[in-house]
Amino acid sequence: MTLNSHFPLRHHPPRRRRMPMGIAAALAALVLVAASPASTAEAQTQRSVENAGPAISELRIALQDMKTKEELGYVVPGEALTLAPGDSVRLRLVAIPGAENRAPRYPSAEFSVLAGKESIRVSRVNAKEGSAVLDAVRPSGKDALVRYEIREPLNIRKGLLQGTITVRVEDSGNQSGNQNEGPVGNDVEAVVDALYQGILLREPDPAGAREARERITEAGYGEVVRRAEAMGNSGESRDLAVSDSDRLEALYNHLLGQSSGDLDRQTVNEDLAAIRSGRLGEVAKDLVRSQTFRDRFGYTRRFQRY
Repeated sequence: MTLNSHFPLRHHPPRRRRMPMGIAAALAALVLVAASPASTAEAQTQRSVENAGPAISELRIALQDMKTKEELGYVVPGEALTLAPGDSVRLRLVAIPGAENRAPRYPSAEFSVLAGKESIRVSRVNAKEGSAVLDAVRPSGKDALVRYEIREPLNIRKGLLQGTITVRVEDSGNQSGNQNEGPVGNDVEAVVDALYQGILLREPDPAGAREARERITEAGYGEVVRRAEAMGNSGESRDLAVSDSDRLEALYNHLLGQSSGDLDRQTVNEDLAAIRSGRLGEVAKDLVRSQTFRDRFGYTRRFQRY
């Protein structure tokens, strides 16, 4: 083929088509996500922790008498609340931060009846403020369960994001006339003996026993709970050269009047794991809060006072 010298052949490079800006931005975002999924997940986790706020050490369900508007006190998850037919109380979830000088939080939460709809009723549920009204309808001879579920980020142990309280509806004649009634006299001495032998594995010294009896008589059941935890976390407790399983057995024997064989294996394993991780005080506190301990030592309080 012969080329005409007057019309030289020119090479024209292909024209590039511009990608629409929206598609380009989407592809760039996909590249970033694919390139660093770990960093993105870490950032999301960090934001969740920051949004959850300070670490929470305790959850309480505050109680208010709907008739008198009196602030009655509180129960904690897992505890039992005894009401008479016709009682109406407002429940509100309260989160207590572990750090000092931090105000309580009132997380969003929902309440519902998990069991015992024939004896109690939950109404006026306000999930945003974490409250509801609990009405005692009639005795049924069975315990009822009220369930709560937290609906917002909260820096707390995962197992506490939802839980229950036990509600017992009893005729007024079956209830103690004194809501704060507990053991007196020699019975208080039995409580002190149980704390010392179950937690410190020894008889109480005279001075310590006298001080404990006076404080428990004055302050009531709340002092028993506080003292059990403090004794379990004390230096004397930590220095005991006794196996963890023997420590747990002593707690069950003296605080509950039971042995590990009387309890389900999962509970025993969880308590033993807690002791091995240095949380004997927490185990002692939980056992003292149990209904078994209360029934054994005569603590028939309907709720804890602030």
